[in-house]
Amino acid sequence: MTDITPNHTPNTIKCPNCGTLFTIDEAQYADIVQQVRTAEFEGELHARLAAAEKAKETEIALAVASAQQQAQQTSATKDTEIQQLKGELKAAAANQELAVAKALSAAEKGLLEAKSKLELQAAEQKVRKLRSRSRTPWNSP
Repeated sequence: MTDITPNHTPNTIKCPNCGTLFTIDEAQYADIVQQVRTAEFEGELHARLAAAEKAKETEIALAVASAQQQAQQTSATKDTEIQQLKGELKAAAANQELAVAKALSAAEKGLLEAKSKLELQAAEQKVRKLRSRSRTPWNSP
């Protein structure tokens, strides 16, 4: 900080760089003091703004990192859920295939039984016809 205090009289000040004495009146002295205060205020204001900007950037970086972490956790949870649902879907498909195979087997068994019954009935009917022919007397010419 530059010290602007009168050395000898209230109207005389000494330059800190060259050491020359200057004579000024009260208004000029107040103007110089105001300039020094304004420069110091602006310097302090600039430093505080820079610190606030840095703090804001840090908070933004933390918020972004937090959001990314939360997104990764959500993604991992969804991936786990997707894998679980895929497993359930495969199990359901396997159960459905098994049920279809059982139903098809039962239908084929029923079809074979019905076919066997029909063949048996046809054979029995043939036997009856043959028996009925053999019971009837043969007409001789």
